Order: sequence, then C-alpha cells, then structure tokens
Amino acid sequence: MQNVVEYLRVLFALVPPGSVDSHPIVPLICIKSLGNYVVILDKADVAFELLDKRSKIYSDRPEWPCADYLGTQNYIGFMYYGERLIKSRKLIHIILNPQAISQWDDLLDRQSIKLVDAVAKTPKKVNAAIEGWSWDALGLLLSTPQPPFEQVKEDMRRDTAERSFVRNCLEEMNALPHLDITEESIMYNAGGLHAGNSMLFVPRMKARAYAEIHSVVGTDRLPTLADKAQLPYLETVIKELLRFAPPVPLNPHGTSAEDEYSGWTIPKKAWVIANIWSMTHDETSYPSPEQFIPDRHAGPDPQRDPYTLCFGFGRRICPGIKFANTFIFLGISRALALFEISPPKGHNGKPVLPNIEYTTKFIS
Repeated sequence: MQNVVEYLRVLFALVPPGSVDSHPIVPLICIKSLGNYVVILDKADVAFELLDKRSKIYSDRPEWPCADYLGTQNYIGFMYYGERLIKSRKLIHIILNPQAISQWDDLLDRQSIKLVDAVAKTPKKVNAAIEGWSWDALGLLLSTPQPPFEQVKEDMRRDTAERSFVRNCLEEMNALPHLDITEESIMYNAGGLHAGNSMLFVPRMKARAYAEIHSVVGTDRLPTLADKAQLPYLETVIKELLRFAPPVPLNPHGTSAEDEYSGWTIPKKAWVIANIWSMTHDETSYPSPEQFIPDRHAGPDPQRDPYTLCFGFGRRICPGIKFANTFIFLGISRALALFEISPPKGHNGKPVLPNIEYTTKFIS
C-alpha cells in the first residue's frame, strides 16, 4: 500500500492541481500498483451514486498499516466500518445535531474572537496565527489523549468543567446507557473530530461583503449568529470559498465488497477517492470555475451547493457540518468587519497579487 501512496505522490507532482481538464473522458480513474487498486471519482454524480446510494459497500476505510501502528485507527476518521463506528457517529450526532448546536454558541463566539485577536496581533503572518489558534481552540487529543481527557473528568467531579465535546459526551454516556457509549470511544472521537483547518481568508473578498455587514451591524459591535439571516451575500461568499478552494482533504473510502459501475469492476478493498477539486471545478456544474463568483450561489436557481461536496459522502459524511458552518460564518464575518484584507504593495506602490498555491493531497 505504501507503493500506491508513493505512486500518487509522484502523479500529483507531475500533474499540479488545476492543470488538467475537469472533464475526464471517463467518470472515474483506476490506478493499480502491486495488486492494490485506487479508484478516483472525478464527477459529483458518480460520487453520489457510489458513496451515497451504495454506501453499504463504500463506507469502509482502506487498510492503513501506519495508522494501526500509531494508534490513529481508533480515531473516527480512520475507523473501519462496523458497530464501533456506528456508535461513535451516533454519539457525535447527539452532541452536534442541528437541534443541539445552539449549546455551542457561547463557545464559538469566544473562539471566533480569539481568532481575530490572534490575526490582529500578527497581521503579516495570518496563516501562522490561524494554525496556532486552531490547535488550541479545537483541543485536538493527538497521540496521547489520556491526560486532557482525565482532566475533563476531574473538572466534572469538581463541577468546574467548561462546556466541551468531552464533557457533553460523558454526560450523554450516563444519560443514554442503551447506546453502550464507552470512555474510550469518547476520548478518540474528541481527538479525531476536527483534524483539519478551515480556510477563513481569501484575498479576493470584495467590498460588497463588508458593505452588507456594515449596513446590518454598524460599527459598534461584531456580527453575531442573530445577524446571519440578514447577510445573504456573505453566505454566498462562504459557499464560493468552499467551492473555489476546498479547504481540507477527505480520507479515502474503502470497498467492503466487489462492485460494478458502468462496465467497470471495482474490487473489494480498493481505495476510493472523491476528487473534490474536480467536482467543484466542473464547468457543467459551475460555469467559469476558475473565477471567484459568489453570485453563482444566489437567486432562485443557484448552482450546486458546495456543502454537499466538501464535507464527505454517504455514511462517512462529516457529522459536524452545522457546527463548521456556524464557526466559518463567525470567523469570516468578524474578520471582514474588523480588517481590510488586501494584497501587499510593491516597491512601486502598486498592489502585488499573491500566487494562489495548493497542496497536493487527496482532493487535489
């Protein structure tokens, strides 16, 4: 399997993101290396057909020898499909479902303020500020999750625990014994829930979004969730950000049985990768995909909602979509309200537009 990964690394190095036509002749591509198969899905309709409608076959994960060795196979993002994954997703849904999301409003409010404060302190190092803040804010419990987990339990015994994913799950474990939730599953779900970063700033933001925020919010306060319904253009900007530059790589799916699609045989234990970049830059869904056009998501007949693509498919879809949407709104709206986001100026005083570069990962 390491040979497959190396093959993909070389392939992506030879073919940079965005340099190939987003209209492949075939709806999927298959790579074989030393008996291992990697199937790349380039079309959204194919991904929905296989990963959604046939999710019983396509909900597993590939075998990750390094994940087993490091212990990350216990994290929900790497977990093989089975009873343990089903229970883990039920647990996360209880905590992050749309009806329960309001319990996180205060936490999201505080963290979004910390984010813009971090950017304000180091405006010339925005990426570093966001990355440094994200590790602290998301509370990742990486390879040694026990100490912070035990700290939450101790704080709960003292009735001093702040609201967090771990605290809520421990409360649900006692309230819903029929789900057979274990402390181990809570610990690893907390560690793997948000192992990624959201892209919050893009230089191509337009003054129109700021004008909308200013007209609704004014200058005496920051935008809040209560303002969201009155900021429709900002919502289109957020959707276009997700479409224009999908922010995080999605883990490959694995097949639990052999399948057939349009004459193609997809073997058991194949890696199945949804090529999100190709889907969000498909001209049949998004005309002029290389252009940043928020208005494509407005009006009575908007183009495909990128939220249906960027957060996964089928039984592996991210259970925290609503949570992510809420925080992205707060982060972007407050950044636009506080900062003038513009390219640096060169020696001649003219703006120097940055090159937008992307890393070559599984969504490239």
